[in-house]
Amino acid sequence: MVKITGTGDARLRLLVNRLEAIANEALTRKVSVNLQEEALALVRKGFQTSTNPYGERWKPLKVRKGMPLIDTARLRNSFARRAVTNTGFGIGTNVAYMSYHQEGTRRIAQRLMVPTAERGMGPVWTPRFVKIAEALMRKHMTGR
Repeated sequence: MVKITGTGDARLRLLVNRLEAIANEALTRKVSVNLQEEALALVRKGFQTSTNPYGERWKPLKVRKGMPLIDTARLRNSFARRAVTNTGFGIGTNVAYMSYHQEGTRRIAQRLMVPTAERGMGPVWTPRFVKIAEALMRKHMTGR
């Protein structure tokens, strides 16, 4: 299972703090569920565009023609929801070889599918998460 963690972006951290401050269990769970759905959509988009969560292109294939990581689409289609709590969510895959591509090896080029703890959420995922969290919080506070 791959967990998306970290809120290195200051704006996202501020939203998390605000969300914790209003501490409405139903709202925080709703935010977690919506962010989980967005994370899965962003993973699918990464496969479609051959880009990592930071907007960088995956390294091209050396052995065959086509797009990286979608020869059989097994890995792409394996990403699924994991636990959702009031304070977060998980997405993951049961495909064992995912980690070789996510982390890279001597023979396999690194092709990130989810953000890393070292790099944080990044310039692609962060704005999408912020937009969703802000919209849900606004709707909760104003009823619109």
